[in-house]
Amino acid sequence: MQLSDVAARLDCILKGDGGIEIRGVVGIDEAEAGHLTFVSNPKYAAKARTTKASAIIVGLDFPEIERTTLRSGNPYLSFARAVELFYSAPVPQSGIDPSARIASSAQLGQGASVGPYVVIEDDVQIGANCTLHPFVHIGRGARIGDNFKAYSHVSVREFCRIGNNVILQDGAKIGTDGFGYAKKDDASYYKIVQSGIVVLEDDVEVGANATIDRGTIGETRVRRGVKIDNLVQVAGA
Repeated sequence: MQLSDVAARLDCILKGDGGIEIRGVVGIDEAEAGHLTFVSNPKYAAKARTTKASAIIVGLDFPEIERTTLRSGNPYLSFARAVELFYSAPVPQSGIDPSARIASSAQLGQGASVGPYVVIEDDVQIGANCTLHPFVHIGRGARIGDNFKAYSHVSVREFCRIGNNVILQDGAKIGTDGFGYAKKDDASYYKIVQSGIVVLEDDVEVGANATIDRGTIGETRVRRGVKIDNLVQVAGA
């Protein structure tokens, strides 16, 4: 793709040769000719003069340099969008794999992609355009919105509520029991039923092998747009 086309699609100001052919986006230390890179942190500004990249995404106030630049008010965001121009993630085919087990009372919206060995229990409702990768488990009575994406080995436990545009990375567990015990007179522990639910609002993303627990009562709520990293535990409320 010519750099002038990249600049137009990213809404950046081009300074230099727009005819350069760009074949990918690479970090500033690894970049070679034909690559686009970026500088968003001032402490790396000196590397802009030594990188082998053909062009660099920089801020609007970045000092003038000999190398061709794409100037942006938010260079890191422009970099993120540039990556999408050169990389297309695999798109699962629509349809339901024959090995999936879906309860007769479950409801899936249009455009569902359900992979091998997925289990969807009774009274589950999932909106349009869901993607469930292999070995996903959706527990009884769960309610899930549109554009839901669950990677392999995700578990959404019974009665949890998930909004629109939610992404659960591999192994995320939603609605597992919180750590609730009552000490008995003989010093042993009585497990308290965890009757609460987990609510994930719209646009939440949960990282791989993260766990969001349900509480004894009430709800554990993750607000709209929150991003949770890998291996994080959110205790039951």
